[in-house]
Amino acid sequence: MANITNEAPQVKNQREQLSSAVYLGALVLASALLVVMFGSLKFFNEHRFAPTNMGVAGALAQRHPYILFIGSSHTRRTYQIHMVEEGLHQPAFLVAYDGIDLISILQILHQLCTNPASCPRMLVIEAYSAALSKTPDLEDPRYFFDAPPSLKQQIIAEYLKDHRSLDSKLDIFDLIVNRGNETLLTYPINRRILASLSYHGGVSASVAAPGLSQSAFDRLHAHEVPDKPNPEQLEAAVEIIDFARSNNIHFVFIESPLPGPVSRDIHIQHLKQAFRNLADSKQAYYFNGDIGFPIDDPSMFADNNHLSTLGRIAFTHQIIPILQKEFDLH
Repeated sequence: MANITNEAPQVKNQREQLSSAVYLGALVLASALLVVMFGSLKFFNEHRFAPTNMGVAGALAQRHPYILFIGSSHTRRTYQIHMVEEGLHQPAFLVAYDGIDLISILQILHQLCTNPASCPRMLVIEAYSAALSKTPDLEDPRYFFDAPPSLKQQIIAEYLKDHRSLDSKLDIFDLIVNRGNETLLTYPINRRILASLSYHGGVSASVAAPGLSQSAFDRLHAHEVPDKPNPEQLEAAVEIIDFARSNNIHFVFIESPLPGPVSRDIHIQHLKQAFRNLADSKQAYYFNGDIGFPIDDPSMFADNNHLSTLGRIAFTHQIIPILQKEFDLH
């Protein structure tokens, strides 16, 4: 009897420990299942809450032959889309995400042309020279949020191809589960705000970007970039050309104007020449936006690589005749 009495507290303690472990395990499992369920719901449905007046979702909503401008923030802040439409008498739309590169541009084109109705007939591709040397990356999580599931899979596959560490896999987890939640929560308000700031994907005429002072302009310099193109970016550019031609899309490569102190940087000049050489080798049209533009006028630039409102209007005026000629819109 004494042995039984002495063992009882030990047995009770073991049972309590086992019960706690089971409870903790069940809690962890339930939490993991909730995360998986939430992540799956977001992955397959969040694009339905993307704005339709800009980005990938907006381009997918187009249902007629149109001119598509596609690129990074340089593209967004280079063209006044309502002026393009008035000058060319054609509907136009702009897709731009911060830091987007040629690899992502190719992904978006593939997605748009899975449905002939949303495939553009004319295409203005950003030829930002500095991006030609960059390592493929995903800088703007809005691109992932806006993308339908099939495009999300391409984004993940491309990202993991160049980023293989554990941190990279955690980045993907963060994209799926955490990023964009604020957009979902504020959807009704956020949608109205975005609608007021954008016109067909471009910057609304009501959004002003002041020019630089002379002293601020004089301090500008190019960000440090390699002066040799990244082979993956070159390959993507070639694939864009081949894809556009196989889908009967008329296209041009246009590089936005850069401030004089930036444009004259030796690395930038090397990359500009590399882009021109690539275009020439594929018999594609490339236009260097610095040509004929007042790149030493501070009022034309908002910072070291974006146009001011005045600069955006001036360059749009300059580019309309070029697009008329290249797209045979006379």
